[in-house]
Amino acid sequence: MAISAALIATSSAQARVQSPEQVVQHHIEAFRAGDVDEMLKDYAPNAVAVVPIGTFSGIAQVRDMFVQYGKMDETNAHRTFVASMEMRPNGVVVENWTFNPGTLQQTTGSDIFVVRDGKILFHSMGPDTPCMATPVR
Repeated sequence: MAISAALIATSSAQARVQSPEQVVQHHIEAFRAGDVDEMLKDYAPNAVAVVPIGTFSGIAQVRDMFVQYGKMDETNAHRTFVASMEMRPNGVVVENWTFNPGTLQQTTGSDIFVVRDGKILFHSMGPDTPCMATPVR
């Protein structure tokens, strides 16, 4: 009887592990809502985030990163953005995003997530930058 209960509990726990696509979709929805606590549910305790404002290791530092970005976002652009996902092998998800689409403040970029066992283990983000090349004469 105890073995049966253990197998059922293990099976139920495994059934709750979300796919990389589901994890990133939840992250996008929580980000859009501006809900840091909900976003953090998607991260592994030892997650690493590498973003333009720095490198953040562990859940406490990842929280600090989102709080810093929230303070910088006076326009609430996170609530008016469009995102698409590209699934890659081995739990890698590429998110392409556009903030403030169709406005003069439009910004585009990409995030890369590595998801293991239903949690984000690695996250990098970078905005696209305009080409500043000098014209050839």
